[in-house]
Order: sequence, then structure tokens, then C-alpha cells
Amino acid sequence: MASNFCRNCGFRLTPGKSFCANCGTKIVSPVPAQAPVAAPAVPAEPVVSAQPVDETSAPAAEPVIPEAPQPMQTVVTYHPEESVTKQLPSDALRPIPAVAEAPAEPAVNENALVPAAPETQPAVFEPAAAPAPAPAPAPAAPAAPKKKKHTGLIIGLICGAVALILIVTLIVVLLSGYIGRANDARMGRTVLDRIEVMDEVASGKNYTVYDKDFEKKIEEIRWWDYDGAMKSQGVYYQDAGKIAFSIKVDEKTSDRLYYAFYYSKDEDFTADDLSKAEKSDTISPSYYKDGTAYYNIECEKSLKPGHYCVIVSKDKTFNKPYAVAYARILDEMSKAD
Repeated sequence: MASNFCRNCGFRLTPGKSFCANCGTKIVSPVPAQAPVAAPAVPAEPVVSAQPVDETSAPAAEPVIPEAPQPMQTVVTYHPEESVTKQLPSDALRPIPAVAEAPAEPAVNENALVPAAPETQPAVFEPAAAPAPAPAPAPAAPAAPKKKKHTGLIIGLICGAVALILIVTLIVVLLSGYIGRANDARMGRTVLDRIEVMDEVASGKNYTVYDKDFEKKIEEIRWWDYDGAMKSQGVYYQDAGKIAFSIKVDEKTSDRLYYAFYYSKDEDFTADDLSKAEKSDTISPSYYKDGTAYYNIECEKSLKPGHYCVIVSKDKTFNKPYAVAYARILDEMSKAD
């Protein structure tokens, strides 16, 4: 059988070529191109007769199997003693570049590619349980309202309410005083007409207390004589430099009072006499070392013969009078003893 490799370098010979493609050695007998192998003939199917065959009359014929065609062989005569000298082109013997080997394919783990079959468990028939009723959804709790801070608004409202109360109170006080004075002027009455019975004064009593709560705090009431110019209670000589009405109270009293002195030539104090006070002021008790406390209500301004009255009240409106006292200054000077 002919060799398909070069006898000089062992390179695979190209069919139909007379020289080796690697070293140029002459091939003694060129390698003929292999003729195509004819396909084996398909045996024809036996023709079966439609007539029935009597199996007992004749034996069945054996089928003939055709022989397979033999491949063609080419005889190559090798003569090693014959040397062939041939001039080759300069580039015929250039080295063949090394062919990079294809990377080896990674090993395939057959066990990893085929998943393990799950273990089969014997089927156990269990009756289907009745589905549990779905729990009723709990009602959503209402969101707690956010508390808004209204501190500034509340403080503003309180201040506004207090201011409004003060304004209303002041208006009421002023109106009540104005209305009272207007009524007195219209009817010809004075403050003394509203709080004093002149017959009591004419009978010799020189003071009257009108407030019962204030009277409970009083321990003594009298006119004082500072310079020996008083003839009797509430009666002063012309040379008296001061008249003083004193109210002694218990030491726990601390009320602040208002007082006003008025003058009249006679004992009938008219609206004109009471329109302007000789002296007015507010006063608190004076406390002494012996534990006594006095309201010392004094007047020493332009004293002249005639009649004086002092009105003691909670405030200058005289809507709540506490006491009224009367005094007289004589036309004569005090007489030395």
C-alpha cells in the first residue's frame, strides 16, 4: 500500500503532487487521488406472488446477499537507494510557524449537569382540611389629632379680656359718679344729703360711721387738740393752727382710705360748698410703738371761722362712705387760763 508521508521528512503528502510540500523531496510514485467509493448496491426486494404458496411442496429459496465492494489499492514502489537531487527555491525551506494549540476544553462534570432525581415518597391520601375563615380586618385606629400650640393666642386673649374688664370697670365708675352728681345737682341734693341726717348733727353728735364692717375695726374716734386751741370735742378757737380727726383701729387694719375736707359758713353744706375740697388725700394707718394704729386725718390750710366737715370713703366717688365728721372754728381767740 502506498505511503501518504514523505520518506525524507515525514510530512503528509498532498495527493496528486510529485514533490513534498515541506522539504521538496521527489515522490517516486505520486499519490493518486482516492476515487470516490461507490455506495453499496441495495439488494432488490424479492417479488412476492399473490398466489398462496404451498410450504410443503417446495423449500423456500435463500436470499442472495451481494458482496461489499473492495476499496481500490494503489501500489507504491519505494527505492531508498535512489537519491534525488533537486535545486529548491530559497523560500521553500522556510520554517513553518508554530501552530498554537487549541486550549483544552474544561472537563465536564457529568454529575453536575444531571440533577439528582428526587426521592419519591409514597403518596399518602389525607383529607383536605376545611379552609379557616379569614379574620375580619381590625378597624384602623383614628389618627390622634395633633395638638396645636396656642399659648401665644391664649395669653393674648387673657390680656385682652383683663384690659377690657378694667376699661369697662373704669367707665362704670366714672359714669356712676357722674350720674350720681348729676342727679344730686338736678334734685338739689349733696353727698351729705344722701348719707347724713342733719338732725343728728344738730343734736350735738359730731361724727357718724356708715360702714358696719369698717366700724368693727374701729376702737376709738375723736378730734385731736395739738396746740391747746380746742374748746371741746370738735370745737376750736380762731387761733387753732390745725384741726385733726383721728380714727384708732386695731393693728391688723391696713386699708387705704380717701378723705376730703369741705368748708361752709354755716352748718348747711350746699352743692357749691361741696364742689371744691379744702384738702383731700389718701391715707394708711400709722403704727406706734405701743401697738396702736391711727388714721390721722388733718387739715391746716387757711383755717377760718365757720364749719368744716370731713368725709372718709373707700375712694373719691363716695359711693361707699365709711364715716363723716363735723368741726367748728369760733370767732374768738382761745383764752388763756
